[in-house]
Amino acid sequence: MSVSATRSDGSGDVGESDSRPAGTGFSLRRDGLLLAVVLACVAFAQWPPGGSYFRGDDFAHLYEIENHGWLEFLLRPQGAHSLIVSYSLLAMCWELFGMRAEAWYALPLAIHLTNTALLYRLLVRESTASSPSRFLAAGIALWWGVCPIHQGTLGWLSASCQATGTMWLLLLFGRLSRLRELSSPPPMREQLAWCALALCAAASFGTALAVAAVAGPIAMLLLWDVVPGVRRPAIRTLGALLLVIPVLYFVQLLAFSHVWPDPIGAEVLEAHGQSLQLGQLPRSLAMLFKLVAYAVTATLLGGAVAMNGKGVLYGPWTGTPPDAVGSVVLVAAALVSVVAIITAWRISGSRGRIAAVILSIIACYAPISLARAYFYEIMTLNPWLSAGVPRYHYLGTLLVAWLLFAIFDALWRNRSQRIVGPTVLAVIVVLALGFQAPASDAVRSTLGFKNARARVEAFRGKLERLALERPAGAIVAVENGVFPSAGWKVDRYTYPGMAALFMVMYPTDEIEGRRIVFVDDSDGARALVRARPDSRIARLLVTRQEADAWTLDDAR
Repeated sequence: MSVSATRSDGSGDVGESDSRPAGTGFSLRRDGLLLAVVLACVAFAQWPPGGSYFRGDDFAHLYEIENHGWLEFLLRPQGAHSLIVSYSLLAMCWELFGMRAEAWYALPLAIHLTNTALLYRLLVRESTASSPSRFLAAGIALWWGVCPIHQGTLGWLSASCQATGTMWLLLLFGRLSRLRELSSPPPMREQLAWCALALCAAASFGTALAVAAVAGPIAMLLLWDVVPGVRRPAIRTLGALLLVIPVLYFVQLLAFSHVWPDPIGAEVLEAHGQSLQLGQLPRSLAMLFKLVAYAVTATLLGGAVAMNGKGVLYGPWTGTPPDAVGSVVLVAAALVSVVAIITAWRISGSRGRIAAVILSIIACYAPISLARAYFYEIMTLNPWLSAGVPRYHYLGTLLVAWLLFAIFDALWRNRSQRIVGPTVLAVIVVLALGFQAPASDAVRSTLGFKNARARVEAFRGKLERLALERPAGAIVAVENGVFPSAGWKVDRYTYPGMAALFMVMYPTDEIEGRRIVFVDDSDGARALVRARPDSRIARLLVTRQEADAWTLDDAR
């Protein structure tokens, strides 16, 4: 790619930034058909099943929205994540859909389809060929879009926040890639748009926050071949985020965690904090390598990694190298790394792009490896199993897909795409529909939706039966109990069991004119009532002494 950097005053700051012929970038008119094929295949593979339901943290989030209110739900860090933007979408879904879980899953699917389209557009714009590798871009976007590992993110509403953060980053990278089409510095409104997108990504999920924080260095590498007058504003504006985003994050973390303690629990957060100590750095680096290796392998092999004959996504990761699975990961990761380095060194036009994507991958996985390495060790979990947790890899696999495109595009940019491109895309479509989609179905079967739905319906039936056995106007005292499908949030202060489930299932404290209360003498429940005396949950939770005059039933 040739770049001219001459200006009328001879300063060399502004000029033609790309020798690519006009009209060869992304265009909906030109790319619409290819994009439609890609999105149709992705929708087919990732379409949420009819039995999709809430699970784990989802129940706690519904309770927090209903009892604590929007403001606390949005501003309070959860699991040390800043989630203001992504939780805004969840709160909106609660207002629109209530307990109709199937309707909720339209949101992560729509975001995923948007991300697939944005990835395709980005790859076309980032192509170094004079005629962009559209079929290669479509093939890689499709292969990433149907990857079964995404069910760990798309199949769990609480984890779908990572898809939201990814969307903002793709919008940011897409706007940065347009700078190659400019011959003068971008206007201030464009620079403000970059900052807004980066801040939205940072407030959506931890992995996106880390990538957004280093957007300045990423922009410097990504735009390495753009004339200085166009490149400097991006580096300067986004470079400031390296200071701004961490400051905003720690202000939110420190300020609101004192007002509203993180529901993940002090013990878990303390274990995360131990990972940040200097002595734990080797463990963190080892986990960083495993995370990247798993992402590379999952992107390349898709369903072959996702299934072990039992439909368990990370089932194969029960051993460490040199057993068979670990060896596959190491070899695949090593080969891709070597090809990337060789390509970057030999082909000047791709050096900056490949370096930018590699930096993004490291930034994506750095917070996970820093916060989780020691945590998983004290839980005595296998390190490969830990690195294979599906929800960690949505953004990471996308960045690996971008890296693969940069490599193949650089290698093929001087070859005709007329025959090779459609052939490659056709093969990928066949594999996506015949191999990746069934793997996604197998992964969905492990998510535990049926158990959660069955428990909710059993609780509803038993509670309503108990209520209708009493006369109208009676007070029905129910023994409070743990709701297993709420996951690790079993502490009565954080998630007060069946009482919390009742709150999100029924808009009032009555069933057919009978008032429902839950008897709970646990320390957590009593502390919750004292901390929130005016909340609805405080009205629902009563002591055994208060319930002595009532009939005590058990709906556990």
